[in-house]
Amino acid sequence: MLFLFYSCSTKKNTVTSRAYHNLTAHYNSYFNGKESLKEGEKKISTNYKDNFNQILPVFTYSDASTAQLATAEMDKAIKKASKVITMHSLKVKPNKKRTAKTKKQKAFMKKSDYCNWIDNSYLLMGKANFYKHEFYTAAESFEFVISKFNSEPSKFEAMMWLARNNNELGKYSKSKEILDQIDGERKFPKKYKAEASAIFADYFLKQKKYDDAIPQLLTAIEKVKKKKVKARYKFILAQLYQNVNESSKATKLYSEVIKMNPNYEMVFNAQINRSASFESSYGNSKEIKKQLNKMIRDDKNIDYLDQLYYALANIEKKEGNEPKAIDYYKLSAEKSVSNDYQKAISFLALADIYFSKPKYKEAQAYYDSTMTFLPTSHQDYPKISLLSANLNELITHSNTIQFQDSVQVIAKMSEKERNKLIDGIIEKIKEEERRQQEELQQQQINSMIFNQNQQTAKVNPGSSGGKWYFYNQGMLGVGMSEFKRKWGTRKLEDNWRRKNKSIVMSDPFAENADSSATDTKKKISNTKSRDYYLTEVPITDSMMMASNQKIIDAYFNLGKVYKEKFLDYKLAITTFEEFIKRFPENEYLLDVYYYLFQLNMIEKNQSKAEYYKNLIITKYPESKYANALTNPNYTKELEEALLKISNIYAETYDDFEKANYSKVLESCNYVENQYTDNIYSPKFRFLKAISKGKVNGPSEMIIELKSVISDFPDDGVSEYAKEVLSKMKTLGIKDESGNTLVIESDSTAEQIDSTKAKEPELYILNENETHFYMLVAINKKIDANRLQFNIINFNTDKFPKIEYNTSTVELNDKYNIITVKNFDNKESALNYFKKINEDINVFKNFSTNNYSQFLISASNFATFFSNKDIDKYKNFFDNNYK
Repeated sequence: MLFLFYSCSTKKNTVTSRAYHNLTAHYNSYFNGKESLKEGEKKISTNYKDNFNQILPVFTYSDASTAQLATAEMDKAIKKASKVITMHSLKVKPNKKRTAKTKKQKAFMKKSDYCNWIDNSYLLMGKANFYKHEFYTAAESFEFVISKFNSEPSKFEAMMWLARNNNELGKYSKSKEILDQIDGERKFPKKYKAEASAIFADYFLKQKKYDDAIPQLLTAIEKVKKKKVKARYKFILAQLYQNVNESSKATKLYSEVIKMNPNYEMVFNAQINRSASFESSYGNSKEIKKQLNKMIRDDKNIDYLDQLYYALANIEKKEGNEPKAIDYYKLSAEKSVSNDYQKAISFLALADIYFSKPKYKEAQAYYDSTMTFLPTSHQDYPKISLLSANLNELITHSNTIQFQDSVQVIAKMSEKERNKLIDGIIEKIKEEERRQQEELQQQQINSMIFNQNQQTAKVNPGSSGGKWYFYNQGMLGVGMSEFKRKWGTRKLEDNWRRKNKSIVMSDPFAENADSSATDTKKKISNTKSRDYYLTEVPITDSMMMASNQKIIDAYFNLGKVYKEKFLDYKLAITTFEEFIKRFPENEYLLDVYYYLFQLNMIEKNQSKAEYYKNLIITKYPESKYANALTNPNYTKELEEALLKISNIYAETYDDFEKANYSKVLESCNYVENQYTDNIYSPKFRFLKAISKGKVNGPSEMIIELKSVISDFPDDGVSEYAKEVLSKMKTLGIKDESGNTLVIESDSTAEQIDSTKAKEPELYILNENETHFYMLVAINKKIDANRLQFNIINFNTDKFPKIEYNTSTVELNDKYNIITVKNFDNKESALNYFKKINEDINVFKNFSTNNYSQFLISASNFATFFSNKDIDKYKNFFDNNYK
């Protein structure tokens, strides 16, 4: 008994006590804790579901919801590890009978703990917390092992787990330090080489550094022993090769994965991806197609038909069989039931094909469908969303023209012909209602027969072999076949009978109906009434004028969309020419002439360009376009005048901020007389309005603010003016007639003076104004000439038919400005901004810390050049252009 007492004690360090604690620690608590950890790891691995639409992660523990499933096992592991540490930690030094002489003896005397399982227990505790996603707690355990058990083999394992931990926390620089240390450690155990390389690969993959991850995965594949793990690494490596367009290597690796026969889902996706990485230049696709068709015929792949047809479509597309590819993409989308992502990329493939032709109407329909199913996390979501929106706008204008043309044709019919047409539409609606009624009656009959059969089955249970309907495979099979024959394969959801949940019934007169006509339609809700359809037909002169105006607006906007959003210059020319042929006199004529001049210059059609230039000069000699075309110095003179006005505005704004209102009024009046209708006019008028109110009282401010709103309805300052008026209404300020705007308080005129009205911003957004691309560079860190050269190369490469003016000027001693001019409006400038930032060569070898990119309107550019406050403009840019 005394022997056992001394053996259990952690106060004495003898051979006997060490043996006891090592034995009991290992085979009791530590063993049970480690087994519990293994059970938890298995549970996480089993329940984790790979997303094969993305590059697979190296490890499967990152998903928090899956990790929660193993909480009980991990808690048990932590409890057992804590018990080992509490009951068996042996820190007291052994009795020194003689001085330690050998290295081994010296090392022994320096040990932090003389129970061999304490470091392992801390490591076990760290792993369990790691799997629970308690990363900071886990880090403490790993760091403790590294610092306190520096000479033990467990140190290396703790270092690897700390690197894993840092990867999960996104502390990549710390992770890199540890991994580099491991890489340079001569004593690092060979048995951990595969794991260390996999952690390094994980480090690169989490940062999307795919090229760097490849060599690490190659090492991991070479060193790893477990077949299942090796298959996963090979699959990931194949995905990476596919991502960097190393198709032959990807194909070879996918084939190796298939031969290794991992789980069915991985084998299936390896076969799909192998077909996707196929290149027609590498050989015949016959064998791959044969394998895919065999998989299509296999019943167990019924839920994967969408992916299989998509794979076949990709092969046909690569081999130049576009019609067959389109058929397969359509089949893929049709067969997709529960895989929204696959449906999205099938629609996207169809949209891209039609857009490249270009067949914009078909492309718009498929991009629209893509956006219904595409997850917002998709890397191209913003790009596809913008393209879809632009196409929606294009088709809206196109449909407006078609619809108004159609109803005008109907309007020109005799009353008899018109009524005959409408009566035909009504008859079709009645036929559809009859068909639906017959279908409903048939469903009721089928339901009655089913109920009778069920009653029979209850009375005579032997007739169905003792099986209820849903357990009777024969009856179930017949029912399923009938359902599929009638409805096809449908996802389990509400309104499953409808393929398009947003469409209930087609109304031939619904498309592009204006709001007033729609309101009238709501009042006349009977779709079997002639009056319901006549609301859309312009049978009066005023309605015909309104219809023509819709066509005029649509033509102009359609041409601009072709020109600015799709750079389809030929279709833009066709649209504008058709427009002026149909409507030779309209309010957009001058702009259209100038657009046609620009477009023909781009298309190198000199004679046509000259024709439209002469039309502008002859018909509109006083216009800004005529001045620009006849006076070679016009642009330069305009910019000089703009700079001068900008300087005056900056000084005036400074006076406004200092409450020097009389001087503000003086400057505003001077600009109004000397520079009529300049782009700064709205800003000066707003400053004048507020200043008049401060000097002469609120009634004059009200008059001036209303004048600003009526004179500049589309300018940003009108919104500021409305806000100030709204504030004055709230305070009960009287208008020029002495009437209280809104009685909400008994505030006096002094209250408006004490309440700070919304001050005008230094910069005003005008989306339709000419815009510039502007790059501000630190002149000591950026070679502006080199960067300007790169931008010019980009412009000539990507926009060969447009002559952009690219120049560099000095902003001040610290910064240079590179500008690209001119863009017609904000939208066309944004299109350029997106494209230049997608190009990998323009800013190659230039640190983003040393330059900033902006878009800026011509008027704001003049203000910026005068003000020179980069941070202030950056705030404005971030709020209005991103």
